[in-house]
Amino acid sequence: MGKTIVSWSPLHGQGATTANTVSLASLFAIEYKLRTLLTHTQLSYSAMEYLLGKNVVDEKFEQTGIKALERLMKSRLLKSEAVEDYTETIYRNRLDLLGGTSNGNNKDLLNAVLDVTSDVYESVWIDAHSGQANEFTTDLLERADFILINLPQNQFILDAFFTDQEFLNRIKNKPHAYLISQYDNEASVHIKKIKRKYHLDAPVYPVPYCKDFKNACNSKQVSQFFIRHYSLEKASSAAEFINALKEINACIAKEFGLSLSIKEEDDQ
Repeated sequence: MGKTIVSWSPLHGQGATTANTVSLASLFAIEYKLRTLLTHTQLSYSAMEYLLGKNVVDEKFEQTGIKALERLMKSRLLKSEAVEDYTETIYRNRLDLLGGTSNGNNKDLLNAVLDVTSDVYESVWIDAHSGQANEFTTDLLERADFILINLPQNQFILDAFFTDQEFLNRIKNKPHAYLISQYDNEASVHIKKIKRKYHLDAPVYPVPYCKDFKNACNSKQVSQFFIRHYSLEKASSAAEFINALKEINACIAKEFGLSLSIKEEDDQ
């Protein structure tokens, strides 16, 4: 069974959750020789599709993604071997995207889809709906093999989040890590201070702001960005950003007992 990595934020629009999820899953697919699926629970065309240049609309949009799988479920034809036929290829044999639908939230559908995708893909990355009011998000966090909690470098929001002891108790025995998005090394709310103030045992990682990545997002070329900058390594203008993502992925891989693979050019 594949491993499920759920990326979540307590507040909508504050933690750069979608950008972080796309970035980490893309780099994970390049670095580790695993069949990887990337999806989200917004259940509508979202920023995830946009970032990856999958601006599918109208008829094509209804023939792929969650919407197409919903028809299979209603016909009792939703099988694991059918899933990849309804995804969009990002990196051949490495990373696929399962897009959203215009139908709104459907908890039973999403659970059924996740049950079958874990039979096909060795890692499934999910951009979960922000906040705790969504019932499916709560269930998803419970079934996750690893949780990424996306937070801004904002003292007010951090204070509010880390006083929610009920939520923290729910995840304390589950593998998880905190990501501080758009991280500024010179800001007073730095990683060491966050770990010390809130007495955190789980890892806390910075995700630095990167101008090149922002430009790739705006031009819908995120998948091309990672292929280009990963191969440049230290010479890349995005080296700090890429290395930060690698460190987060290494933490996840260690939890799952994975080792780095040799990148094969013909897989891209």
